[in-house]
Formats: sequence, structure tokens, C-alpha cells
Amino acid sequence: MLFAICYLESRAATPSLYGLDTRLPCKPYLSMPGRADGPIPRLLSQTGVFKDTANLVPNPELIPYDLVVSFWSDGASKSRWMALPFVVPPSGGSPSDLSPRGDKIKFRPTGEWTFPKGTVFVKHFDLPTDETDPAAKRRLETRLIVCDSTGGVYGVTYKWRPDNTDADLLYSNLTEKITIRTLTGVRTQSWYYPSRDDCRTCHTPRAGGVLGPKTRQLNRLFTYGGAEGPVRA
Repeated sequence: MLFAICYLESRAATPSLYGLDTRLPCKPYLSMPGRADGPIPRLLSQTGVFKDTANLVPNPELIPYDLVVSFWSDGASKSRWMALPFVVPPSGGSPSDLSPRGDKIKFRPTGEWTFPKGTVFVKHFDLPTDETDPAAKRRLETRLIVCDSTGGVYGVTYKWRPDNTDADLLYSNLTEKITIRTLTGVRTQSWYYPSRDDCRTCHTPRAGGVLGPKTRQLNRLFTYGGAEGPVRA
């Protein structure tokens, strides 16, 4: 349900518009500012990402996805969503996958894709804390990468509260010691929460700003009500 519009950018593609009538309108930037120097929400619940923050239920316009191979993150599991600007014409006509500026995802069979201004990527981290109970996990952080109005990106990190009701914006990096129960006792694991400067270190213009979503990383099955490949869907 996601990337069929990209194929209009490819000479070898068949211009079939898969699933566009199933998309929900999605406001550019959600509730994030268009620039890194704008007012960043202090709470994750204020960003427009989650319908139910405490229960980690994303707003329905967000699109889940996963990668073929993701970075190792010290044993943490990750969930990913994308908020792709999707505007319904005021006249009540057919939905359009165009943002207000008329931008589209620029698809490339190899290399980096270019995403419209106002696209928001969400990555959430849970850490297993008990080797005797696979279901025991702790919410650590949720990161947002925003394709801003200047053509670049900026990133922010929200650290979850112990009661999991919400997550707070981090203004600097942070290292936390976390206790992990093992089969023979306990151990301590260090977890590093990145700052906004850390985000800029990896998400550079040379790297395309957005890391991960590209043809070779999305060419896998994902369940959108049924098994489907995101690149086709």
C-alpha cells in the first residue's frame, strides 16, 4: 500500500497505482515542525505519531515497514513506521499521493530513495530484560527522522518513562545502565540514547539523509493484512 507511486519515476515500471484508495490522509510533518529550529514537541504523545501512546498504537495513517537487514542495536528489537504526506483534494476528488508541493518519492532500483518534504520516519526500541522470559521487554526510546522544508532531515529522540505512559524529548545524549536477568543471575547493560547532533552524524546529505528504506532493504514480505512486498505494495 506504500510505494506503487514510486514506480512512476522508473522507466522500466508498469504505471499501476496499487492500493491508493486504501490510504488515509496524512498531514505533512504530523505535529513536528518543518525545520529543526522550530518548536519540537516535548512529549512523544504530542508528535502525532501515536493514537494511543501508552499502548504504542500508531495513528492509522502511519505505514509499518521492516528491513531485510537492519543494524545491530545491542539486542534491542525495533518497530518502524513511516508517515508519508498524503493529501485528499479539497474538491472531494480522488486521493493523491502528492504533498502540497507536488513532491513524490523518487524511486531508484539501486542507491538511495528521495522522500517528500514532510515525511516522518519512526523507529521504536524495546530491550529484552529477562533471558528466562522472552516476553519481558523494556521500552527504551522512540526516534523520529523528519524530512524538513529545506530538503534536509533532522532527528530527535524520546526516552520512555518507567511507567510507559509517555516519552520525553532528550536535549542531549544519555547513557543508562540497565539490569538484565540472565539464566545464572544478573548483568548490567549500557544503553546509549543519541542526541540530535548524533543523528546528524549518520543522517548526512551525502548518505541521502534517510537511512534504511531503499529497494534492496524493502524487497521482502511484510504483513499488510496479508503477506505483501512493500516495494510492490
